[in-house]
Amino acid sequence: MNNINKKCLGSIVSISLLVVISVLAVVGFQTWTETYNSKLFSQNEVKTNDYIFKSTIIEGIVGKTLFVKGDGNELISKIEVNDKDCDINLSLSKGINKLDISSCLNEVIGDVANVVVYTDKKIIEKKVYLDKHFICPVSGKDFHGGEGTLVSPYQICNCEMLQKMKSYSSSYFELITDVNCIETKSWNNGSGFIPIGNFRNYFEGNNLTIRNLYINLPSSNYVGLFSSIYNSKIKDINLVDFNIVGNNYVGGLVGSFKDSDLKMIENINIENINLIGSNFVGGLVGITDLGCFGSKFLKISVSGNINGDNYVGGIVGYVD
Repeated sequence: MNNINKKCLGSIVSISLLVVISVLAVVGFQTWTETYNSKLFSQNEVKTNDYIFKSTIIEGIVGKTLFVKGDGNELISKIEVNDKDCDINLSLSKGINKLDISSCLNEVIGDVANVVVYTDKKIIEKKVYLDKHFICPVSGKDFHGGEGTLVSPYQICNCEMLQKMKSYSSSYFELITDVNCIETKSWNNGSGFIPIGNFRNYFEGNNLTIRNLYINLPSSNYVGLFSSIYNSKIKDINLVDFNIVGNNYVGGLVGSFKDSDLKMIENINIENINLIGSNFVGGLVGITDLGCFGSKFLKISVSGNINGDNYVGGIVGYVD
């Protein structure tokens, strides 16, 4: 029989924290991409031996994906980015085609990439605006950039960098692109991602998304993306499709959130979480000592499956 803690129900209701049990609506990716392109990418020039005309066939680059709009009747023989051959040849489908160009993006430096697409009908060349933050090093660096300070936080752009936060728990951090942690299911002999412990500073999510995080620690206490947080601020993050198993003090974001008189957790959106624990289990936080100072949690949304034996809550398992 679950014992749902009701100690601070009044405060939680008063600040309008929202638990969304149904699946949240998501804007279609193609619609978002086209809006993004219309703001950032200028019209390109198409050149053949016979004439020059305007076209929108090269839509732009998002992350390591090149978006090309095709008519269904063209064959790509080669794509170059800054004169580097991406080793791509294929038939274009009608509509938006998403092409992986990671093999030729790692050497891009600066804010603009010159993209040339060779088809059986024409050669299309375009200067594409490129946010260098999307170019994430494969290995060799703990973080993408930054110095770990308030004015220059460490920059995180992949799941390996997220895991390395364990060794820098008193530093400042920020996400600079969406992070897919699908590979964590094979980490640590099946245990997955190891929670970041004793975090004591600031994490800025920049309204970006961490998805597919996997943690399987059924005998461990203090389990979540963070195991414990002390006097810290974490804000503006989307956590999507997390699978977390722990014992006691289990939360989607953090197992235990304490000693935070001056700081808070703000604007956290958790979607489609699968969370399993024994005691003190919450969609956001397993246990906190904030008492009835509910204003420390602002703009929180949680949806998914949250399971436990005692002290289980959609947002907080137990307020001590």
